[in-house]
Amino acid sequence: YRIFGHHKHIGFDQWERAKSLLKNDPDTRQAVILIYTPSYSILKTKDLPCTMFMQFIKRKEKLDLNVCMRSNDLIWGTAYDVFSFTMMQEKMAVELGLRLGFYNHYAGSLHIYKEHYEMVNNMSKPRKTIKMPDIDINNLKRSIKAEEDLRKGISLRKISFYWDDIMLILKQRDRNTHEVADKLKHA
Repeated sequence: YRIFGHHKHIGFDQWERAKSLLKNDPDTRQAVILIYTPSYSILKTKDLPCTMFMQFIKRKEKLDLNVCMRSNDLIWGTAYDVFSFTMMQEKMAVELGLRLGFYNHYAGSLHIYKEHYEMVNNMSKPRKTIKMPDIDINNLKRSIKAEEDLRKGISLRKISFYWDDIMLILKQRDRNTHEVADKLKHA
């Protein structure tokens, strides 16, 4: 809800605004989507957005994305964050008719908790890699609709082979987001 759609806490659709800025001024450096807002600083919770902002920049007919994180758990956050943000980069590039450029991920605090040390050691061993298929615009549209349904409390449905996993992640994050939104209402 912070990124897509006209939400009462934001006041406008940040995605559409960033896209419009890039369409109207290809050299703009203002296509920024804010996630973390000052109102979060008064909440007494550890369940706050780790992402500060996303900045889309067009360079030589390619779309770069810079993401700034205030905090990033290498195990529970980074894999999901990089996947989610690069999918958003690809979505924006498709909508603007651009090729993919660089993805830059900045973390004020990138960390691993002690209980994950052994897991990290196992993960760092060489593995077979699989090429992720190119984005399918129809699956992307179904995914966006499923995310919207999820926010409205409508049950998840199967979408496609890798989109189903991201929907499960969104379902969990949706629960957390509603809890934070409820706290903001009473702050």
